[in-house]
Amino acid sequence: MMEQKVLHISVASLKRLSITNSKIYSCKPKIYSCKLNISSPNLQSLTYNGMPQDVHTDHTFSSIVDADIDITFQDLRYTEKGKERQCGLKNLLGGISDVKILHVSGSTLLTLYYEDIFTQMPTFHDLRQLVVSSELRLSMYVGLLRLLSILPNVESVVITQASPSENYFSGFGLPECSLLQLKVVEIREIDWKDLGMIDNILKISPALQTMTIAFLSSLSQCRRDRVKEKILRLPKGSPCCLISFLE
Repeated sequence: MMEQKVLHISVASLKRLSITNSKIYSCKPKIYSCKLNISSPNLQSLTYNGMPQDVHTDHTFSSIVDADIDITFQDLRYTEKGKERQCGLKNLLGGISDVKILHVSGSTLLTLYYEDIFTQMPTFHDLRQLVVSSELRLSMYVGLLRLLSILPNVESVVITQASPSENYFSGFGLPECSLLQLKVVEIREIDWKDLGMIDNILKISPALQTMTIAFLSSLSQCRRDRVKEKILRLPKGSPCCLISFLE
């Protein structure tokens, strides 16, 4: 019989917390399970890496400023362990719903897409900056779009490695003008297939002031020039948006 252990982190003065819960540890057979209970009301910074099925928070961290979430993706849908992970994921995200700056990995977005828990998640009213800290592929973009839909006051979005298929992305748009407060966008490592994503962001961001774009280093100058020309002709929801390119 598996023994249940509980690890309590309850330090009122704790400001910064980093947790690594590896996929190897979480998935291999073990003689006990460990539930993580976090009760640190003054927490300002949280880094979480791994599988979240055993996470529980007693409250929302109202003082939290930044969080870096890297969820290890594993398709556990329709399994008992999958239900546990979904519950832990909701607890983790609910605890950081007052965060101001959020870093998420591509695998986190993929997990959110497959878990399909957005209707059960809180709205991140205080979040001002979203950083996607790893390469995005396929379903990760749907996860990104759905995440953006619960960030009504986000002002800055940084995508560090953009490499989607334009046709795939264009099928998943956000409601008209849903990013009402978005002012700054930076998209790095784009290639000629990324115009669907850029087009979508430009259309739904009526307050956008600047969009900065950096190309993949392997993209030829000739191709870059053609892509620049196409981007500059795209319709914009904001008449004041300035598009710049980093060489």
